[in-house]
Amino acid sequence: MVTRVLVAEDAAEIERNFIQNNHRTAYQFIFAVGFSEAIKLATEQDSRLDVLVTDIMLKPFHGRDLANRIVGPHPRIKVAFMGTQPARFLRSFGLIPFSALYLHKPLTADVLIKCLDDHIVKGPSWLDSILSQNEETSASS
Repeated sequence: MVTRVLVAEDAAEIERNFIQNNHRTAYQFIFAVGFSEAIKLATEQDSRLDVLVTDIMLKPFHGRDLANRIVGPHPRIKVAFMGTQPARFLRSFGLIPFSALYLHKPLTADVLIKCLDDHIVKGPSWLDSILSQNEETSASS
């Protein structure tokens, strides 16, 4: 079965990069420019999504907000974030869980495919990541 990947980014040039460089059939990439388009694509009646790769600063909200909205119709979805900020900074403000994969931009198709192969597809779902972080927070309080 093909893994369906929603890539949510504020800029349309990432789609051109992936279309030009993606020749593999293991993944079907769906591109959304902005938060609203990503929500629309994720909630379409026949949509099946396995992975969300989202810019952490997806205006007007954060990528974490997008993940939280998408998890309803896609409870087993895996999530990875991308951005230009240091991961340590984003984690310290709770914008991404400590267990979440964070990819530095600029992101190429080859880097994303390698991360999908090695980490994301095999990793925990978004719900499992959130539950794990909540348990760690409760234990340390």
